Amino acid sequence: MTSVPELEPPQLAVIEALLRGATREQAARAGDMSERSVYRLLADPVFSGELLRQRARLVSGVATQLAVAAPAAVHALRDMVSGAAPATLGRVAAAKALLHALVTVDNHADVLRRVEALEQQAAQAKRRRRQPWQ
Repeated sequence: MTSVPELEPPQLAVIEALLRGATREQAARAGDMSERSVYRLLADPVFSGELLRQRARLVSGVATQLAVAAPAAVHALRDMVSGAAPATLGRVAAAKALLHALVTVDNHADVLRRVEALEQQAAQAKRRRRQPWQ
């Protein structure tokens, strides 16, 4: 995980816990803080922005791994359809699940990229509003 100057180690521990699928209560324990503090952190733009960036990084990594495996799944399905390989229920289900996961994760990664871009645009607009007219 990359370090963000604005975030303290307990806050980074909360991010790490949330990325692993922890509940807010579990994340609070990981960061040695109250659950209410976790809710306040989630409302903080710096914290939530870093959480979003880290989540996007993870999703992108999963999408890459699935994309690498997808040609093998397509090849296996093609071999089963052509009769070159036995069409077992397990092989079909595995190939289908992998391809479905790829589409789902890729769509999720796309949404995260778009949200991050929108948040960057909003932050830039906010900074422009704060600057005095020249």
